[in-house]
Amino acid sequence: MTGHQIQLAYATDTLAACDQLEALLLEAVETHGALEKKRFEQVLHGIKGVAAAIGVSDADALCHAVESLLRHALSRNKEALLFAILDRSVRELSDQARALVAGAEPRYTSDYLRALLFFAVDEPFVSEGPRWPLSLGRRLDDDELDSLFQQGLKKRQAKAHVEEVAWESLMSLGPFIHDQSKRLADSLGRDLVTKVDIADCVVQASLLSLLRTQVGHLLRNAIDHGIETREERESEGKRCPAELSFWAAKDKDSLELILRDDGRGIDVESLKIAHGQAGGLEETDDLVELLATGGVTTRSSVGKYSGRGLGVGAVKNAIEGIGGWVRMDSLVGCGTTVTLHIPLLS
Repeated sequence: MTGHQIQLAYATDTLAACDQLEALLLEAVETHGALEKKRFEQVLHGIKGVAAAIGVSDADALCHAVESLLRHALSRNKEALLFAILDRSVRELSDQARALVAGAEPRYTSDYLRALLFFAVDEPFVSEGPRWPLSLGRRLDDDELDSLFQQGLKKRQAKAHVEEVAWESLMSLGPFIHDQSKRLADSLGRDLVTKVDIADCVVQASLLSLLRTQVGHLLRNAIDHGIETREERESEGKRCPAELSFWAAKDKDSLELILRDDGRGIDVESLKIAHGQAGGLEETDDLVELLATGGVTTRSSVGKYSGRGLGVGAVKNAIEGIGGWVRMDSLVGCGTTVTLHIPLLS
């Protein structure tokens, strides 16, 4: 997959994600209910992660600012401004994606939207000043990773008309995985070899789009959380470079994908202690259930690609939303394996 093809895949996935974001806003308006902020934030993760990896103007920084705003305690007179900011953000992210499709350079976030963000958190705005409010921004030169990734596609509402189904090769995931792994490993200073084995078959294009996003979550978690630095691996007597392997195959009525790393693994008991055994964490050793609990993360701080405790929950929601399941197995010091099982339409 060439750089241009990666950009087009990002644009396709981002436009689909923006449709989900608009649906969440519309649902809140039509029902006069509260916006599902966690779901909105999860969808933003998907856009932010790939945008950060391939460098799509300032899309990743905008997503980060909006995610932070969703967690910010706004004053009562500013609460109504939130919807305007979210709506404008979705529009500008869509415009950036459409620019890529047209072969043009995506624009940076407008001064108007940035001014709204500053106003919402009561910080003074100067167009030539800082690009993002201090309370919502982040350093762009740090080597941490900020959380990424998206809840999967929202369940489609029943439609009266029949649409043509597009199909694509599952093998196109391979170049995507190699590209994303290399970019992330280089960014984080990890020595990594990525091995990919994908069956030669076709799946629906919409499913492939969902898989790119969810596999992206898992890649970032594996490389950021799981894979140690060369110095750490050498001190522990582990081989260098580290190895990340991905396997995918399709049988008659299902699709199975496995991502395995040979990194530090996950200490379940330490994870429970770190998060105060709140929310019933002490009652289960199931890694997916543990890590899908809001805010639970193996990182001690939020970085550029991970750390907010949303990625695994996003993957779980997306895969279970299409009738599948997610399993995680991990051994401290040896690594983690994630299996996605997805039933296919007959």
